[in-house]
Amino acid sequence: MRERPLHGDADRDLADDGDNDLGLGLVDEVATTRHRGRSAPVKRAALFAIAAAVLIAGVLAIVVALMPRDIVGEVRDASDVVTRATEYEAGGTASLSVSDEADAGFVELSGLPAPEGGLVYQAWVVDANTGNHSPLEPFEPGAEDPAVGFTGLNDVAEVDITVEPVGEAGVPTSEPVLSLPVSPAE
Repeated sequence: MRERPLHGDADRDLADDGDNDLGLGLVDEVATTRHRGRSAPVKRAALFAIAAAVLIAGVLAIVVALMPRDIVGEVRDASDVVTRATEYEAGGTASLSVSDEADAGFVELSGLPAPEGGLVYQAWVVDANTGNHSPLEPFEPGAEDPAVGFTGLNDVAEVDITVEPVGEAGVPTSEPVLSLPVSPAE
């Protein structure tokens, strides 16, 4: 049995009524019409371009992350840098410069006598919590006013300078010739 419309027009089919369509005709048309997509070469080229852009961005991020910081330059340029000099009894000066702003510091040697052949001056940061020594770069022999930098100012209690064999600085093998206490910039 067929249901009767409420308004008494029994012979009228509601699906044919344009006023009562409610957009269903458009939905039917869209559902049955085949869309022409972009051709495969265009899609492939767009995908390749996006992949290349992501790859280039990733490589640039890695290169920037691996670039060495100029810690000495950052500390020198900081507005709150504080420098303290310590005289070495055999001659020369070790200067410790620190900056809270840069969260870093550096040690610069000036006029120290050259160590014996096969030895270099080595800087060590002493961990404020454990007292363990971590090596910084060795001072380059013959360099004019060599300097080495370090970061993590709040984790460093002092910087020790030792004389070590070239290339063998995993742990200090001698007593420090200089110990420079690190305190935040004042």
